[in-house]
Amino acid sequence: MSWSRPKFEALVERIATDIESKLPGADARLRRSNLKVLGVVNAAVAHGLYGFLEYIYKEAFPHTAVDTFPQHASTWKVPQLLAAKATGAVTMTGNYDQVVPAGTLIQRSDGAQFSVITNTALVLGTANVIVEAVAAGQAGNTLAGSVMLFVTPIAGINASCVVTVNNIGSGADTEGLESWRKRLLKRIQRPPQAGSDSDWENWSLEVAGVTRVWVRPLYSGANTVQIFFVRDNDLSYIPDAGEIAVLTAHLQTLRPVTAILTVAAPTDTPVAMTIALTPDNADVRAAVIASLKDVFLREAEPGGTILISHLREAISTAAGESNHVLSVPAADVTASAAQIRSLGSITWV
Repeated sequence: MSWSRPKFEALVERIATDIESKLPGADARLRRSNLKVLGVVNAAVAHGLYGFLEYIYKEAFPHTAVDTFPQHASTWKVPQLLAAKATGAVTMTGNYDQVVPAGTLIQRSDGAQFSVITNTALVLGTANVIVEAVAAGQAGNTLAGSVMLFVTPIAGINASCVVTVNNIGSGADTEGLESWRKRLLKRIQRPPQAGSDSDWENWSLEVAGVTRVWVRPLYSGANTVQIFFVRDNDLSYIPDAGEIAVLTAHLQTLRPVTAILTVAAPTDTPVAMTIALTPDNADVRAAVIASLKDVFLREAEPGGTILISHLREAISTAAGESNHVLSVPAADVTASAAQIRSLGSITWV
């Protein structure tokens, strides 16, 4: 049953009516009367009590709870995802067989630091050295080709090193309340079923940083399960090899024994667009871009279709737009089984 908190003004009126019903001839609405003051004071007390009832009502349900949400999640065994440290490899060069000690610190140009995980020798003067971000969080993710410097130079090793082609990834911030709530509600509404599509999705979302998952059963034949996923909060939303390996390892511990599992990143395929916009200014363009990104975020999936009518609707509902002509694309946007479509460049005409 629904419940709503009475407004303060309604309580004042209700109490004034009650006083007048008990004291025939009295006027509890006179501005400076004792009865008026008494009624307002009692209304304030009642309003506070109703506020507490409203708080209890919201905290009783996982859909609206805030302070007691961890208890709801604990009941269903859906723990909050904690921040994860970014890991990856950097290429170091220097003298033949020079050793880079574990714990050696390197840093990006913005001061973010990374620590060498194990002692690593430079074979023939070069090595891909595994490092881990000192601080947990998404900020540790670093794109391939980024240059880093040693915090304390080491004799015989060049002062700079470069992130390898596989990026430094898998870093994630502590899960926010609404993301946590979304996972809990999925767990409640779609309970475990020994390997159903929803089980694979829920298991995948248990890995910090994973935001969207698509399950494709029987993808390559009997007993096969194909998992596509993305990490929308990373520098690149398409997962790298290390992030694929992390999710694969997690799912291998949970999969049914007969399932043949493959985890992959979908291929990002941007959609170029041509739009004539009215009015055409920076603010309206920004609103259109934000609205289109939201459509791709909600509807894009491997093997899926984004309707042209939804793209036109997104442009039409952007703040400030009064008219537009979308000439490219001219039809629904489709993706192959391993593709995911994203917003590409926009030509404004």
